[in-house]
Amino acid sequence: MGEEVPYEGGFEGTYVLPDLAFKAVPGRSYKLRITTASDEIYESAWETLPPDPGGTMGDISFQETEKLTYKIIAGKKEVRSVAGIDVMLEVPPRNSADKAYYKWDFTPHWVFVAPLPPLFSSLKKCWVYGQYYLNDYQLEEDHGGGYKKRLFFLPTHENERIYEDFTVLIRQLTVSPGYYHFLKEMQEQHQSALLSDKPPFNLKTNIATVQGDRPAVGYFAVVREDAIRWYFNKSELSYPVVNDLLDACTGEGRFVPPPGCWDCRAYPNGISSTVKPSWWRD
Repeated sequence: MGEEVPYEGGFEGTYVLPDLAFKAVPGRSYKLRITTASDEIYESAWETLPPDPGGTMGDISFQETEKLTYKIIAGKKEVRSVAGIDVMLEVPPRNSADKAYYKWDFTPHWVFVAPLPPLFSSLKKCWVYGQYYLNDYQLEEDHGGGYKKRLFFLPTHENERIYEDFTVLIRQLTVSPGYYHFLKEMQEQHQSALLSDKPPFNLKTNIATVQGDRPAVGYFAVVREDAIRWYFNKSELSYPVVNDLLDACTGEGRFVPPPGCWDCRAYPNGISSTVKPSWWRD
């Protein structure tokens, strides 16, 4: 329609539209055209917004469980049982015979308290964004709803992320059949393929090379988005969780405490800030 919407970003390959009013309109078709600095040109097929499946996102719940996982014990890989919870989403029943295709992804945050600073130190408490934690996604080809969907497993043993307060922004995307099958193939080829340097192969993409020699790998999708924020505290479990951070930060002789022991901003497992997010619960 001749409109131009400038983008911002480029950091780590992410580009965003700063216009908060921009959104896909039902019944309108969209195409993405990409021109690189080396004059390569790629163009997607026309895509439309998927039909509204009706209803809203259901409730989030969890159930205590155990999961078998590999652990390195004395230099050897062993299978151990890890206590944790399965986080579940209630998918409400739909009054429609048409299929709906869903993708769920997750943005976690948590509170980290450094063990060694004094109680009222400004370096004691941080709010952490875990950009690489829970970085997989879940898919579902839905035939009418009315069930619980397992979203992810959260360990509760030796997991400092749940020692204080933990939250996840759970995003639900209603996608087209083509995009669903693209994501499913990606997931089958590599569990974290979208975040991997290993290129996928033989994927059915909707992006074609207009100018240049390299094939396109990717998919341009127009989606419906819903989201819900879920909070979790270890007090909700039927068993106690021991905070072992102080033990990990103390030692004898020439012991050097790990990063984060004296300054929560140095905590290595996420992006830490001493500023509480405005949306965090009281």
